[in-house]
Amino acid sequence: MNTKKFKTGTDIIERDNGKLKGVWSAGLDLGYSGVKLFAPNKVARFPSYAVRIDEEIQYLSGAPAASIMYRNNDNGEMWLVGELAQTQMAGTISDESERAMYGRDRYDDPMFNVVAASSLGVTMYNNSLGHPSTDRIIIQTGLPESYLQEDAPVLRDALAKEYNFSLKIGDAPWKDFRFKVNSDDIYVMSQPKGSLFSVCIKNDGTFHEDVNKYLSSNAIIFDPGFGTFDIFIINNGAVVKGETAQNLGMRRVFHDTSLIIKDKYGISIPVPAMQKYLDTGTVRSIDRKTLESKEYPFGNYLYDASDKICDEAIARMFKAIGGIEKIIDYNYLIVTGGTGDAWFKTISEKLKNVSTLKIIPANQNDTTLPLLYSNARGYYYYRLNKLIKESAK
Repeated sequence: MNTKKFKTGTDIIERDNGKLKGVWSAGLDLGYSGVKLFAPNKVARFPSYAVRIDEEIQYLSGAPAASIMYRNNDNGEMWLVGELAQTQMAGTISDESERAMYGRDRYDDPMFNVVAASSLGVTMYNNSLGHPSTDRIIIQTGLPESYLQEDAPVLRDALAKEYNFSLKIGDAPWKDFRFKVNSDDIYVMSQPKGSLFSVCIKNDGTFHEDVNKYLSSNAIIFDPGFGTFDIFIINNGAVVKGETAQNLGMRRVFHDTSLIIKDKYGISIPVPAMQKYLDTGTVRSIDRKTLESKEYPFGNYLYDASDKICDEAIARMFKAIGGIEKIIDYNYLIVTGGTGDAWFKTISEKLKNVSTLKIIPANQNDTTLPLLYSNARGYYYYRLNKLIKESAK
């Protein structure tokens, strides 16, 4: 069983995504499990986790490419960020750490601030395609539909500040960052809208030839994330409903899998620590008396839990549109997000006989990237298009 497909990985890919002169725009998807970002010069992702370290970590044979170290230049604090921070995770996770990762009130937590700053630093990291210099920095991000009105001001306040930090990525030398982001330059939209715009806008920034069909038809955006499941319903081009369901994403899949591992093998794996075990798809234990070690695969349990939660999410979608029979009234089902990537085949199989419904992956305009980037991509191109139009006036 390939359990790696469920893991939040690290990628930093140089790419020319287009830019408006004098502006450094960033599309940030600050998810519960991972950060996904688009910038003029790159596409990147890494796990939304950070841990304090006492000093710079020295590697015997060179730092792994996935390593990110952060240093606060105001107080000297150092953090390990992303994938390698997860390897430092202990077998038990405090309630405080869980809140910092998964709570709606995480925006004032030091871990979130480090992860957010690091994501901005990654967008600005020097490469052959340029860096922001003295450009005005503009951020487009998003939130689950049901959280938008209440949480957007809090998120904007968390990101609007003067930054003074350094990053070290892989074997590259430390790079210093000092910049300011103004609150008026931070935009927050409903998360599923990011994927809608991603479906509508091609890589050259122009609109897809079927954009009018997408925006004037009956469509459902199906956005299962790590902590939440967002449903966004469009009827005849009008947004009629958006809702957020908790406990129907990958966090629930990991939780249910963890319970089975505990029941079958007596091994406790907290949800945040599951990422460490996805590379091998096994957990280990040792007999205290004989020192005999044992290894147990859990891939079957993970896939079973994933299929079960996917079925529940589809049922929730039917409820949101007014009943299973209403699905024939919809032209498009747009599937997005990292969990949507894992569930896409299952969703397509479940709905294959609904001949009136076209299932569209939200990365249809950029198939070199997985679905998990769709929201960040939509954020980026939506804001870039707005900026270009405003500058032309």
